[in-house]
Amino acid sequence: MVETVSIEQLRKFILEKQGLRTENPVNSTLDVIHNIHNVQIDTISVVARSHDLILYNRVPDYKEKDIWKLLREKKVFESYSHELCLLPIQEYPFYKWIINYRNKNIGNRTQNWVNENKAVIDNIYNYVKKNGETCSSDFKSNTKSRWWSSDVKIESVALRYLFQRGKLLVSYRKGFQKYYDLTERVLPSNISSEPIDQSELTEHILNTILSALGFAGPNEILSYFGRSFQRAVWGNKEKKKKVVDFLENNVKEGPLRSINTQNSEDSYYILDRDFNQLLNQDVEIKTDIPVKLLSPFDNILRDRYFAKNIWNYDYKFEAYVPKAKRRYGFFCLPILDDYELIGMVDAKVHRKEKKLELISVYINKEIDNNFIYRFAKGVQNFAQFHNCPELIVGKFHPNKMKAKFIKEIDH
Repeated sequence: MVETVSIEQLRKFILEKQGLRTENPVNSTLDVIHNIHNVQIDTISVVARSHDLILYNRVPDYKEKDIWKLLREKKVFESYSHELCLLPIQEYPFYKWIINYRNKNIGNRTQNWVNENKAVIDNIYNYVKKNGETCSSDFKSNTKSRWWSSDVKIESVALRYLFQRGKLLVSYRKGFQKYYDLTERVLPSNISSEPIDQSELTEHILNTILSALGFAGPNEILSYFGRSFQRAVWGNKEKKKKVVDFLENNVKEGPLRSINTQNSEDSYYILDRDFNQLLNQDVEIKTDIPVKLLSPFDNILRDRYFAKNIWNYDYKFEAYVPKAKRRYGFFCLPILDDYELIGMVDAKVHRKEKKLELISVYINKEIDNNFIYRFAKGVQNFAQFHNCPELIVGKFHPNKMKAKFIKEIDH
């Protein structure tokens, strides 16, 4: 039996589970990472980097770069999940399983590089083994190696390769520079270095994703941990059918329920224990809660089809689009207003001048009379997080909002 719920209930529920709009906010960065499982790391820094924005929007009083304290304390680790992510250290056996899969299924391109550079790889491994925590700048050579589409210092490529193979872990970061050490020296003694048992794998995947998102369809099950997991767990053919069969079997056996909305034929799945919470939510719109400016790689947004299906929010990341072809801007931040995604802000932090620039603001959905207050308060919170007491206000779409916004900011 498929249960029908409202789209408002689904939106509210995922934001509660993700800690973006919750009646029970956590005070711990580590608790948030446990709750949402993976936090994507990103290098772009026109505003705070993605991992910091994801945590800022969920942890009261989070400060930029706080996350690296947890890495030093070995409470989180870095690995490839959806992309390169920070993960709870307790999840290491889960990711050890996928590392083992990758090691057995090295692509021809990578294998050719390994064959050509085996001596370099061995030398780098032995250097780390002897000297401990190591970064790429410890090596002074100027030898470059072709790694996918870039020419990179060969020692950097070797460190990255050893990391991907599970031989090294990131021990800490200084600035944004990674310092590697042997996995066995980084991994705490109470964390198993062995992979999760194959018999536990699919149940672990299901419980992790549904606990993090609240509900999921086949696409979310396939994408939340990234492409390697797709191939490793579901194979290369008929992946979606295999996932649907797996989910429907869990509905028959009891731990899951199947749900949909009135205006959609798409089915989603929810843990049976969470179903009453979904139904009994208060979905009344709050008119006084500040907006949040989200990272483009936030867990609710990084799979663009999910935002499209749940919020009818069609987002395109344009940082890698030629400037002349951009429709909105280089690094647009989606605007979360209560539990709606209603537009985006192209923003830039001028750190030396301590100024936050709103290059362009786009409001694409209907708003109420109190929106300007909520938006102004959210922008002020965002500026404070970036230690920017001064605001530069650019274009607004629609333009008539700009004067109201400035008046509210100056109030």
